[in-house]
Amino acid sequence: MSEHKRNVSPLRIGIKYCGGCNPGYDRAALATKIQRALSEEVLMVDPEDDPHWIIAMQGCPTACADIGPFPESNIIHIKDEADLHRILQNGLYLFLPEGHSAFLSAKPCER
Repeated sequence: MSEHKRNVSPLRIGIKYCGGCNPGYDRAALATKIQRALSEEVLMVDPEDDPHWIIAMQGCPTACADIGPFPESNIIHIKDEADLHRILQNGLYLFLPEGHSAFLSAKPCER
């Protein structure tokens, strides 16, 4: 590993949930799938702990999760299982100019 890579802090991702009044899927189970699909360089944090990215787990198309405090450009919206499937099928690069990066994909999990 290069010296540069060692000094880069991990990409911080928070999961923000909607109110859960009418979820059409198991949001917690999907959040677990997301966590397993992220690279090891990602640190999952509380949404209030200054994340670089927010994954908004919206339980239905109403999408009521309070994402107001976060920059829209750094939010990934998941409104149903199909949204996550599309992301995992195609892959999604998460990056910031400071050199943080991760790739969300359907790669197999190592245990």
